[in-house]
Amino acid sequence: MRKSPNRPDLLTNMAVNFRDSKEILPILDRLVKVQAGRLTPDQWWAIAEGYYDKAEYGKASLAFARATSNPYTAYRLGRSLQRDRQKPQAIAAYGSVVQRYPNSPQAPRAMIRMMDLSRPEDAVKTCRSDCSQVPKYGR
Repeated sequence: MRKSPNRPDLLTNMAVNFRDSKEILPILDRLVKVQAGRLTPDQWWAIAEGYYDKAEYGKASLAFARATSNPYTAYRLGRSLQRDRQKPQAIAAYGSVVQRYPNSPQAPRAMIRMMDLSRPEDAVKTCRSDCSQVPKYGR
């Protein structure tokens, strides 16, 4: 890394395999700057998780938005937006989890977070229209 700090293969390897390293943030930043257009959705997921683990929620949300779409990634996008204090965007992201992945384990959590962020009257409307569609886990 010292000889070739911008080598894409090394940066990608670090992001995927060492995202819990103390020194990962500058590496993730360099990777996004140098390789953004060439990264795969799975690599974006690793970058997003690295940012999220280091409480860089704004950067995490941008990376999660480019990662492979699945219930977990969609939920983490909402959570990143919420922790970055982007309330309207977080509500929309949580709503997307409920709409796109209603049978996933993340859907009930997304519903609760969405209602928690919403105005009380909006939360009641959401619950009336969507709560019956979300499966009940743990029963």
